[in-house]
Amino acid sequence: MCEFVNETAQSYYSPVDQNTGLRTDVYQRPELCNGACEFIATGDYMVRAPMPPVYLFLIETSMAAVQTGFLESTCQAIKHSILSGEMSGSDRTLVSIMTFDSSLHFYNMDSSLSSAQMVVVSDLEDIFLPLPDDMLINLSENEEKIMDLLDTIPSLFAETRIQESCFGTALTGSYMAMKHVGGKVLAFIASIPNCGMGALNAGRNNPGLQQKNEEIEMLKPINKDYAEFASKLIYMQMSCDLFVAPLPGQYIDLATVKMIAQDTGGEVKFYDNFRPQTMGKKLREEVKHVLTRFTGWESVMRVRVSKGWRITHFFGHLFVRGQDLLTMPNCNRDYNFAITIEMEEGVLTISIHS
Repeated sequence: MCEFVNETAQSYYSPVDQNTGLRTDVYQRPELCNGACEFIATGDYMVRAPMPPVYLFLIETSMAAVQTGFLESTCQAIKHSILSGEMSGSDRTLVSIMTFDSSLHFYNMDSSLSSAQMVVVSDLEDIFLPLPDDMLINLSENEEKIMDLLDTIPSLFAETRIQESCFGTALTGSYMAMKHVGGKVLAFIASIPNCGMGALNAGRNNPGLQQKNEEIEMLKPINKDYAEFASKLIYMQMSCDLFVAPLPGQYIDLATVKMIAQDTGGEVKFYDNFRPQTMGKKLREEVKHVLTRFTGWESVMRVRVSKGWRITHFFGHLFVRGQDLLTMPNCNRDYNFAITIEMEEGVLTISIHS
């Protein structure tokens, strides 16, 4: 396809069947009898040794999350997925739990402790990791302690009156905790990020908009902060999925926030007017699907076309690193994208003979 000449190894030659005209080994070689074929890449194609699957659960604990029941439903959904025993990675899987409202809450789950201890970081401008060596823990070795923490979190914040959300700063904390290994962040948010890094203004919402062009502007990101931060996550092989459940009628500026998922190959799940009785099961099954589906980590894809053709656009939740190179920190069976290819000018010639 790309006009590159490959030398055929002598061992690849095969005699032809006299009756069918096909190679005699056509059904022994998958690349000759299947429409798609995968080959296991050798270590020469790897920048580093394969990393273990890593999941960081980033959970909002503001008043909005508590009032709708989203906080408790989130903890139950994560518990359900872990207890299913179907999470990818088996004994190698690493997990971490962080919560946030107007500050960040880290949880020390050291093996010497009888229960997890919460450490609060309230400085949103100079964020640091209070537990740099204990942020990611082995799931199989600490399952009971993780279950206890997920049961405790809803009661810890049941009486909260905090309405602020420092989601942008929380993402920075996730980045610092995972940048050495990569992985997936599952972020559960219930209100617009209005403090700390990446703070947004709820005043952008105006239900009385009548101008068509103004309505279109509402569907565009208000700035590039989350898109620029997404490029940092990509570089460290990190992806982010968003589970969004705002209060009824509450503006969350999803057009801006979604860039953190869109550019890292993640997904956005939106629960309008969330109620545990009607949407709790939906949330639980979608979280389980993300955690248990077959997933490839630290993947890239290069698309080559023949001479005279060029790639013009890529569509999908992906990051285009080069003209023909896509970066996908997490690649799964639900992943899809589209490519448009055009012929270059002056390539097609027509000869007329009289």
